[in-house]
Amino acid sequence: MEWFPIVRLTKTRLLGARQGIAAAARRAVCGLISLLVIAVSGEAYAGGNIYVWDGGANNGNWGSAANWDVTPTWDNQANLQFAGSVQTSATNNITTTIRNMTFNAGAGAFTISGSAVSVGNAAGFVNSSSNLQTINLAGITL
Repeated sequence: MEWFPIVRLTKTRLLGARQGIAAAARRAVCGLISLLVIAVSGEAYAGGNIYVWDGGANNGNWGSAANWDVTPTWDNQANLQFAGSVQTSATNNITTTIRNMTFNAGAGAFTISGSAVSVGNAAGFVNSSSNLQTINLAGITL
């Protein structure tokens, strides 16, 4: 009968250890899910607002709101993404500072021309497309 309290104590410690491991695993999974949600939502993408070119205005002007998935605010937090192959001649007809410019995977061969831009991010241009992109702006300030 002397061994029974020892077994009970060991059993309790084992249950406590299992619960601690389970709680740590839950916290780790919740952390990974949070990172995934941030990455998918775009919030982790270099900060700022993401505007995707869809060429919907059929005039090629950056200043035409219908050329973007949402109307850009044109502040220094604008992350411009060019996707697809509609209206691949895009003209910057406004004065702006952008955060960066990305050509998404699968983007057509774009020609970007027009007014100068200031880029508030040293890694401001990324071409993830297999197509050659032509940037012929009046000037680029990094």
